[in-house]
Amino acid sequence: MTDLETVRLRVERRVVLRGESLERLMVDWLGELLYLHDVENLLFRRFSIEFVGEDGLKGVAKGEPFQEGIHEIKREVKAITYHQLRIERQGEGWRAQVIFDL
Repeated sequence: MTDLETVRLRVERRVVLRGESLERLMVDWLGELLYLHDVENLLFRRFSIEFVGEDGLKGVAKGEPFQEGIHEIKREVKAITYHQLRIERQGEGWRAQVIFDL
């Protein structure tokens, strides 16, 4: 959406979600971040997932409110889709593919 180098870590939002699957949690997590952008005008730069499992997801997103003249919105995201969504464990981490509706 924007150049991440221009986004400072001034605010944080905690996100707690329930979901039946990793795919659902991924779409809900990204949807919540998009909601926070749309409603609170926030841009995020750093993300931390504290817990993900059968009980849901807990995470933190850090960033700051959009400021004209500092941030340039390059591309607006309308929605998160399930189209070709993939989540795979790789070693000790994860790899995901998500397609956004622009």
